[in-house]
Amino acid sequence: MKRYQIFISSTYTDLKLEREAVLQNVLKLQHIPIGMEYFVSANEEQFNYIKRLLNETDYYIIIIGNRYGSVAADGISYTEKEFDYAVNLGIPVIACIHSNPDSLPINRCDTDPIAKKKLKKFRNKIMNHRMVSCLDWNNPEALSTEIVVALVNTIERYPRPGWERVISYENSDSLNPRNDSREVEFQTDENFPEEFILLPEHENGKTAHIEWESTPNFFHKYLDLHREGKITIGEVSLSFFNGSRWLTDNERISILNEICEENIPCRILINGESESIQAVHQNMMKNEQNTILPEYPPVSQGIKLWNRRRIKCSNIKIRISLFPLLHSYYHIKLTDNKSKSAIRVAFYRYGNVDLNSCYMKIFDGETKFYESYCEEFKFLWRRAIDIDKYLKNKY
Repeated sequence: MKRYQIFISSTYTDLKLEREAVLQNVLKLQHIPIGMEYFVSANEEQFNYIKRLLNETDYYIIIIGNRYGSVAADGISYTEKEFDYAVNLGIPVIACIHSNPDSLPINRCDTDPIAKKKLKKFRNKIMNHRMVSCLDWNNPEALSTEIVVALVNTIERYPRPGWERVISYENSDSLNPRNDSREVEFQTDENFPEEFILLPEHENGKTAHIEWESTPNFFHKYLDLHREGKITIGEVSLSFFNGSRWLTDNERISILNEICEENIPCRILINGESESIQAVHQNMMKNEQNTILPEYPPVSQGIKLWNRRRIKCSNIKIRISLFPLLHSYYHIKLTDNKSKSAIRVAFYRYGNVDLNSCYMKIFDGETKFYESYCEEFKFLWRRAIDIDKYLKNKY
């Protein structure tokens, strides 16, 4: 089954319930929602990032109530800018237009005459555009029902690239995800072993077998080899949505302490606190019986604990990703030319509750996938925000 990236656009504070209704139905259809829940604010720099996301978007949903939204320096709202950019890219658009916007509460309406005039013009532009499929709504429940039908029909009528499935990594050298990473989706290979072994080669010709017993044990063994001079760790990079666990769990804190003591450069990328981001991850992992998922401490709690220690650990940098991290990523970069650097990735999948049984794979430094994940991390890291700025904006 193909899964599609679907961008959800609207003004925000006045349409939270409507956005949530659309987002939940996108998840139920097992597609990937993208929207402003992942962004801190509306500004030109952020809009440039949004354009990059739209470049990879399959379908675009816009929800119109009775507000025009925040405007840029040119007087055009960021919502309208998103719409114009999506249309120019030829992305199929579903417009959800409120049937009676004047009936909305005053705190959800524009009162400024100029904003009202711009909104009316924008609504007319949307409704008269040949590339736009319009539907009416007057409450979140009605929108929730209508959007499912509209989205299914639009996907059937206007096929898009989406995310294709690769059943196995065998014979996958012909795939180069750097050409179009959106064409690759990794799925569970039932024949793949649950334990993995990485074999770094030493100068004496012997090989150390590092089994994936657990994340802490794996890192401790690598760090032991580093201290013994058998390998040289040049950098550690980590990214995952449940990153607060790394800042609150004693076992994982011990890893960071060792990295700090060895003065190994380390970058950690984690998701911030967003109900929509958490909904994405929970939907990816829950099963039909609604099994209770493990609860992780709030990101803000982890950051506050980390702030007490980070002066002593200046080699460890942490940033917040406002884009949902859909897999765990551990990169140990070696610089001694005796051993292979490695990236370990865990892919979560729908219907998977046991996080330890998700699809895991180690890519060594000579594979195309290794290079691709290095590039992906660099891309997300450049667009992430520092933890101090995140706390300031959010709290």
